[in-house]
Amino acid sequence: EGSEAWAFQAESRVPVDSSILIQTPHTMIQRAISPVEPLLLNTSPTAVTKGQSNIFPLTLRCAHPDSSAAAAALVIERLQLRVVDGQGLAIAASSVFSRMLVATGFDILSVITSVPAQSAVQFDFSSPVDINPGGLQSIALIVDIASDASASDFRISIDSATWLPLADANT
Repeated sequence: EGSEAWAFQAESRVPVDSSILIQTPHTMIQRAISPVEPLLLNTSPTAVTKGQSNIFPLTLRCAHPDSSAAAAALVIERLQLRVVDGQGLAIAASSVFSRMLVATGFDILSVITSVPAQSAVQFDFSSPVDINPGGLQSIALIVDIASDASASDFRISIDSATWLPLADANT
């Protein structure tokens, strides 16, 4: 599958020789990414109102740890988080939110309008977030508080490194 590239390397006119050399395009070999340490910024207000829209409870800042072009780009394709109460006990995301979305800059990566009645929420990005060597990207969670929210408080938790899988673009 895929396309092949070929080019004549030499041509013989007498006797006629129809052999050609077939080559693939060149492939760069990059080194693996150094360990990445995303920074979690608590941007949550201290209080919100039922029915309030466009709340930014957290922002993740991911910096590519390498600056050399010889390093692979960093890719993020999904995010999972948990909604907990003020004491850290799991609560249904739908008891707090009517809409949840993840964005980077002006690009919306994932929107959940049917908020689950479970604590864990996974956002599968519509397009991956690519961070080139030396680059920085911020990923924001934006939520609407349900007008009938039954929870009295909440926190957002990312429980494991596997909930924010950071991979190099070559794998």
